[in-house]
Amino acid sequence: GWLGSIFFFGYAAAQFTSGFLADKWGPKKTMNIAIWVFTLVTFITGYVRTFWQFIFLRLGLALGEGHHYVPAVRAIANFFPSAERGRANAALATTWAVAPAIVPLMVTWMMADWFDGAWRPVFFVLAVPGLIGIFLLWKYIQDSPRESLEKGMMTKDEHDMIVASIGHDSAVTGKKYSAKIFTTDVQFYLYAISWFIMLMIYWGMTTWISTFLVKMHGLNLKTMGFFASMPYVTAFVAMYLGGWVADKVFQGRPKMVTIIGFLGCIPVLYFIGQSPKGDTNQLLFWLMMGGFF
Repeated sequence: GWLGSIFFFGYAAAQFTSGFLADKWGPKKTMNIAIWVFTLVTFITGYVRTFWQFIFLRLGLALGEGHHYVPAVRAIANFFPSAERGRANAALATTWAVAPAIVPLMVTWMMADWFDGAWRPVFFVLAVPGLIGIFLLWKYIQDSPRESLEKGMMTKDEHDMIVASIGHDSAVTGKKYSAKIFTTDVQFYLYAISWFIMLMIYWGMTTWISTFLVKMHGLNLKTMGFFASMPYVTAFVAMYLGGWVADKVFQGRPKMVTIIGFLGCIPVLYFIGQSPKGDTNQLLFWLMMGGFF
């Protein structure tokens, strides 16, 4: 519980600087530093010896990962016309489902079959995707449509379409606004509360699910990895579907999609808790429905 919570305290703290740095340095440089930090910390975690070392590294991991999401959203805002932004954000959000769908299968399999139950080498392997991310960011991502145009990565028509939709060509540093632009906005606070509740459910399931499956349902390591990944398989479908529906059916107004998601979580979370031990088909069905909603 402490190892899980300390990560999110660090992640929350990182949000105060991630937006500032994304505006000041640009999304690309901010994301680059973030990936370097959490990749290095992931690798070092394989050498951890004490509980307090683990606490310290979890905090470092959080400060690295916490500086990635906001610049990524800023990059989407810089590059995508308003009519496509729902689907673009949905495509980004699906990574929250794809990774948790693949990684439990991958790491439990590696730990059991490659490393004879040893957990340390898993962290060394998990540093490799970070290096791939650093390369892709360096090779393909720019801070603004203008930079992409100047480097031949975008046509003039694409650039003009984006600028016409957004109203400007986003540069590394933009116009400065007073904090009142969001501190006095009631809609902002309602959105923040809604986001808080969604993350409570999402991370509540994510951090508890492995313990729940092993202790309450007696699953072994490999089976637990499979069951833990299944909610994110349906979540992948639902995330992109939600973005498409918000754009196409509700004309860019996602409120109804959000309401449907919250309403669906109520019975699903209840039935996950009521699934009898040994009835793995029922358990798997409700876990997948939980991921979907």
